[in-house]
Amino acid sequence: MFFHIRTRDLVAFALILLMLGMSASFGIASQDERKSTSLEDETPLLLTHSTITDIGFSADSIYTNTTIAAGTYNGCAILENQSMVCWGDNEYGQLGDGTTTGSAVPIYVNVAANETPVEVTVGQVTACALMESGNIYCWGSGYYGKMGNGEPWNDDYVNTEMRQVLLPEGQGGQTVSISGGHICTILDNGDVYCWGRGNQGQLGYGGTSNRNIPAKVNLPGQRSAIAISTGTFMTCAITRDGMGYCWGENDEGQLGNGTTNSRRMTPAEVLFPSGYTPVSISAGDDFACALMDNRKVMCWGENNDGRLGQGPLGTDDETTPVWVIMENSETAHFLDIGTKSACMILDSGETKCWGTNEEGQIGQGDTDIDYYSTPTEVNGSYDFVALSINSDTICAITSNAEGYCWGDNEAGQTGRGSIDTDEPTPDEILFTPNHLMLDDRDPDEDGILSIFEPFPRGCIPGSWFNSTLGDCQWNSPGHYTDQAELTQEIPCPIGSYQPNTGQSSCLLSPPGYYTDVEASITPTPCPAGQYQPAEGQTACLIVDLGHFSLEGSVEQTPCPKGTFQDSVGQSTCLDADPGYYVDIEGSNSQFPCPSGTYSQSSGSVSSYPIPPAGYIQNNNPYWIDPASGQMTYNPPPSCTNADIGYHVPYSASSEQFECSLGTYSDTVGLTDCKIASPGHYTDVTGATTDFACSSGFYQPLSGQSLCLDADPGHFVSGNGATEQIECWLGFFQSQSGSVGCTPSTPGNYVNQTGASAQTPCDSGYYQNQFMSTECRAADQGHYVAETGSLSQSKCEIGSFSAQIASVGCTSATPGHFV
Repeated sequence: MFFHIRTRDLVAFALILLMLGMSASFGIASQDERKSTSLEDETPLLLTHSTITDIGFSADSIYTNTTIAAGTYNGCAILENQSMVCWGDNEYGQLGDGTTTGSAVPIYVNVAANETPVEVTVGQVTACALMESGNIYCWGSGYYGKMGNGEPWNDDYVNTEMRQVLLPEGQGGQTVSISGGHICTILDNGDVYCWGRGNQGQLGYGGTSNRNIPAKVNLPGQRSAIAISTGTFMTCAITRDGMGYCWGENDEGQLGNGTTNSRRMTPAEVLFPSGYTPVSISAGDDFACALMDNRKVMCWGENNDGRLGQGPLGTDDETTPVWVIMENSETAHFLDIGTKSACMILDSGETKCWGTNEEGQIGQGDTDIDYYSTPTEVNGSYDFVALSINSDTICAITSNAEGYCWGDNEAGQTGRGSIDTDEPTPDEILFTPNHLMLDDRDPDEDGILSIFEPFPRGCIPGSWFNSTLGDCQWNSPGHYTDQAELTQEIPCPIGSYQPNTGQSSCLLSPPGYYTDVEASITPTPCPAGQYQPAEGQTACLIVDLGHFSLEGSVEQTPCPKGTFQDSVGQSTCLDADPGYYVDIEGSNSQFPCPSGTYSQSSGSVSSYPIPPAGYIQNNNPYWIDPASGQMTYNPPPSCTNADIGYHVPYSASSEQFECSLGTYSDTVGLTDCKIASPGHYTDVTGATTDFACSSGFYQPLSGQSLCLDADPGHFVSGNGATEQIECWLGFFQSQSGSVGCTPSTPGNYVNQTGASAQTPCDSGYYQNQFMSTECRAADQGHYVAETGSLSQSKCEIGSFSAQIASVGCTSATPGHFV
């Protein structure tokens, strides 16, 4: 925890006035009689410092309290008796007096019970105050959630009394800054919290939503802040190690990071020149400025109206800081900027302003000149020690605790008792009877303002007393000190680290990282094959089977479908081999494609074939990849059914096999090809069907690659025959492969089945018919002399044949005749 003194050594300016022999009489109106009646004199609370070396305050710094604040339409101040007053417009209750009635002169604010204000900040229609207790209160418009109390902002629009901001438990504010729509504070531990409007990322938590309770700003490396300033849609801060950061809108380069890229919702480093460190920073409307450690001023962002202080020739916007034109001998110790103007107080005592002058805010006594592009001294001999500029009105405090305002006065925000009349030169605010409270900018009395020295409060947490040097020294990276005035730095324990100098704590190793040695500057990422879900760890966990991890992984990742991992501690998963698949996530093994399927590709995600594309887009079919759930125009790999004409006889196959001769496959996904049926054949490999034997052919067996010709004496009359048929009696077939038999011709006969030839009738016989199974014997009186005769012949006269089947006739014997 940072060492923090809330009640700082403040100045009793009444005492100073007495010492100087001065006196003053001022008037503050009561709440009931604002315009004419003075309050009775009060006994002031005297807060003294024995040897004040530099009074005033540094804007938006944790080292001093801002005690006067100029807003868009009103102003506020803390008096030396620790009461608070406000003046100007009061439409939203921003004067804090319990009413919505405006006042052109200061009126007392109803301070929350048991609280003492030490710092005040005023925006457009809202004001906030830091209390001695560290509590923060806001009042006025609660739009966008600016009250910070968790109330719905559309129901918290007008607040005439203070509302307490809900800060993190156990933490108080060190300073508070407000713009038109959002508010930021630095807490005791150096964290920055913001609330209100977030449309451009100006709250710095990483989003653009409005927040009605403070949200933590993600400063890089968990750095601690020492200054914070809110602009229109941006915020800037200085961290304890001297870095400048801005976040929010960036269309004009106002973040100072060298770009005009879109808004930044988390802090971006301002690119200050090497060797120079910001000590005070202020954000405006599309531009920002910083007071540097060499007491010169730099600005960046939009350069309309000369707000970057570059002179009449310097009109370009700047995405990185540029030096404001100053005399070589000029150095400054104070800086603040408004929406379009900027002011600084020089070490020589002069106050110089530049930028827009439409309301006379440059303090030159006129409004005719629209703007001043180089710093121009405010008219009059005023010993200003601090000032506040938020919009077009500027209020300042002199060394004798008097308040002055100038610029826009349309709502009485200069505190002079008039409205609608701009004040182009400083005019005194009507305070009575008290002077303003001022802080001490050099509490350790070493002659160096707090913002210009690294240890304004002694050896604070984040530093240690080096007895050899006799001075405080920032902790080195890898070390911390969590208490003030320690005599040595402490190494970060294992499980933690610290990359920055000057830190009061160590950072826990984030998930995905570990630190196994003390005084680590950076955490070590978990190597690939390991992971770590928790923070603050000294080792990483080994990845399980079926999982993998990359370097710096917070968790192990299941192997996706189509992959597996059979070993622990791996950085990748293995694709399923060809012939295998993995259809689940986190698998430690692959599975063989079932018989009847195969996979030529690695990484198959399913044992089931991917169906045809089930979707159409732009006339193109597509699938939903089961592994990723994403649309794909290419079917994801999977085990594939064997095609028709193929088979896969075993599991884990990376290929399919053609059906051999005598077999076929007419269905996908077969483990065995079908055997060609009897009467059928397949004479090619990869057949998708068996073929019926044609007429004249037959096949009695299964699984054959050809059909048999019908033998001579046989025939096959139809397709798909499993056997041949013998020629019938009276028929024959001399050829093979015949579809029928030939009837015997006259003169021939076939007297047995299956004849391959007809038989000629023997001599003595004849046949005059077709399809004969026998021959006829020649009748008596007839003969057949030759074989194969179609008919019988009669015996000639003089001859006879007494027998049948005669091959010739017998001549009549002597004594006989025929």
